[in-house]
Amino acid sequence: GTTDTGYVQSLDPGETTTMTFELTTTGSATAGSTYPVSFDFRYDDADGDSQLTDTYRVPIDVTESEEGGLPLPVIVVALLVVGTGALVLYRRRQ
Repeated sequence: GTTDTGYVQSLDPGETTTMTFELTTTGSATAGSTYPVSFDFRYDDADGDSQLTDTYRVPIDVTESEEGGLPLPVIVVALLVVGTGALVLYRRRQ
């Protein structure tokens, strides 16, 4: 099956990681349009309490591939860049 959740067992202070999510679009997605993707992060703080970050909304540009479908590798790379940047930003705010 598919999931919209990723897990990282633990991160040391200052450590980063990259998570990969595969996105697919519906038939109503329009090439040339930008759609928001939302991310948030749940973590356990030093006291063991579960915390949830603010939601980060990032724009994803949809383009049409030469075969007429949507280029999933481009979308995945964009998510990797955005996800890593959001994670680094989140870790710096702690």
